[in-house]
Amino acid sequence: MRERLRQIQVRWPVAVLAVILAVGMMIVFVATGRNAAVNSRSVEKDKQTSLSITEQALAEEQSRLDSVGKNAYIEAEARKEGMIREGELIFHVENPEQLDCYTEAEWQRLTEERRVLTADSER
Repeated sequence: MRERLRQIQVRWPVAVLAVILAVGMMIVFVATGRNAAVNSRSVEKDKQTSLSITEQALAEEQSRLDSVGKNAYIEAEARKEGMIREGELIFHVENPEQLDCYTEAEWQRLTEERRVLTADSER
């Protein structure tokens, strides 16, 4: 009977230890699963953001390619190279700091005078 009691006493701590280990492993698995799910969502969000940026860049590039060869595109590229249309005037400001001394009203009046002079010279 004492042997039987001794065997039961030995089995009881082993059983408690086994239960503690099992619960600990379950907690680790649950925590790992949640962490993996969070990481998975984060990776998915990063992929969506990257895809959105790529699609936007593709749309911009497609728009640019669609405009190539059209008159507006050719004119814009020519102007970048410093070309002007026949009859246009180029105003080269040697001292841009002096432009700061004009009020908005004076600047508008000068712009209007330039427009009128340009229109008169085209006739």
